[in-house]
Amino acid sequence: IDPPWYLTREMIAALNIAVVAHGTTQDRNMDDRDPYEVARQMGIFSTIPSKHALTVDAIVGRIHANHDRIATKVEKKMVAEQQYYKERYRL
Repeated sequence: IDPPWYLTREMIAALNIAVVAHGTTQDRNMDDRDPYEVARQMGIFSTIPSKHALTVDAIVGRIHANHDRIATKVEKKMVAEQQYYKERYRL
């Protein structure tokens, strides 16, 4: 699913959305527009205190930081798997 970044009145009405909520931890916005502007205007927006500072940027950062370690691990597993099949089926 690739939802739109900005909510519209049409989307809210079509999906019968009663509440739009977002945590206090925020991801970077692609521009200066408020993606929740329409929900705020309609009085259905609510902010929920975030218990953790986890953002999309933080997740991507973790993936990048662990890329080499994970790639090495996968490569070792592939070699072991190839060796297993070679020995098991005498290939």
